[in-house]
Amino acid sequence: MSSNPFLSQWLSAANAAAGAWRGFWTAEFARQQAAMATEWQRQTMQFWTQAMTATMQGATVAPARSEPAAPMTAEPLPAPQQAADEPAEAPAEEKPAPAPKRPVPARAATQRVKAQAKRGPARTPSRRGPAATRH
Repeated sequence: MSSNPFLSQWLSAANAAAGAWRGFWTAEFARQQAAMATEWQRQTMQFWTQAMTATMQGATVAPARSEPAAPMTAEPLPAPQQAADEPAEAPAEEKPAPAPKRPVPARAATQRVKAQAKRGPARTPSRRGPAATRH
């Protein structure tokens, strides 16, 4: 069976295109992975910093339970009875819930990584051959 030159050229072009796409997808995956790791580290540091500053400012952390909590029931607990001679208390004014913090969009982290990539790799001194490794 003889080879088909047109098929060979077509397969070579397809392989080149697939290699380029594979490179683009690999680079994008690496960028997203780096951005996700950076965001995870930021959130972890924020969580533990807030926990430590709350403890240092006098807030106490509840001790761990030595026995498991009682299982929850589907029935609600009965409301406490109020004595007839006691005046009803005015309901406490509810504080508005704090606005949730907006997460950093992944695009911003990705753009930072792209900007770092444009600057190029960090320059490191190069070795000058085998003589540089001798002690």
